[in-house]
Amino acid sequence: MSAATTTTLSTRFQVSSRRYSLLVLRIKLFFSIAIKGPKTIHFWGPIMKWGLVIAGLGDLKRPAEKLSVSQQVGLIWSRWSTQIVPINYPLLSVNAFVAGTGIVQLYRIWE
Repeated sequence: MSAATTTTLSTRFQVSSRRYSLLVLRIKLFFSIAIKGPKTIHFWGPIMKWGLVIAGLGDLKRPAEKLSVSQQVGLIWSRWSTQIVPINYPLLSVNAFVAGTGIVQLYRIWE
């Protein structure tokens, strides 16, 4: 190997080492966030609620007679997620999708 190749390899290693340390720093910061990090319900609530969106999309194959009108409350929960402190935007987004699937289901029931 020539000296230029060795220098280029060591420079690349330093750059990737810096990127790795920045990545580790960001991961540590993500896990240490006290308000909205993965150690709180503000993180896991919306993650688990995406199951309701998937279930709502699965209900599109069901006959409209078997759907429940009382279960379509996504708009109410969307409003609620803007009133809690701090505002939980991931929860707001998943509730908006739940409301969207609920509106589609209500339209199918009404029709």
